[in-house]
Amino acid sequence: MLTARIHRALSEIPAADWDALHDGRNPFVAHAFLSGLETTGCLREDWGWTPCHIALWEGDALVGAAPARNGECACSSTRWWRVAAR
Repeated sequence: MLTARIHRALSEIPAADWDALHDGRNPFVAHAFLSGLETTGCLREDWGWTPCHIALWEGDALVGAAPARNGECACSSTRWWRVAAR
């Protein structure tokens, strides 16, 4: 069964699982880049940047995700990187 979850910090999602969802051509969706913005204070609530990542889980497996802030997608497209169908 698929479950959608909101994550308030990218550290809640394992880096390997997150990065497995994209092909690596866009470094701005990489776990290291996004979590670096969060941990260094570049994304802060007082600046209007509260992390609010959307993830689709099948049990313990991450099958889809989108980086987001304040409930809105932070990238130029609202499409999911990949949704695995079984």
